[in-house]
Amino acid sequence: MPILVTGATGTVGRALVRHLVTDGHEVRALTRGPDPAAARALPRPSRSSPATSTTHPRWSRRCAA
Repeated sequence: MPILVTGATGTVGRALVRHLVTDGHEVRALTRGPDPAAARALPRPSRSSPATSTTHPRWSRRCAA
């Protein structure tokens, strides 16, 4: 089941993403701004979507896809 996590690079968000990935969920990560290093640090299941940002012009389409 795909799950959107807002604040995915924060302390709580990172822990939540890790837990969801471990449980086999497809995680879509939404962050406050572009931070490539923080996004790369998120767990990457084989079917996860790349992290995106609310400052990205097409963020809602990427999250909903």
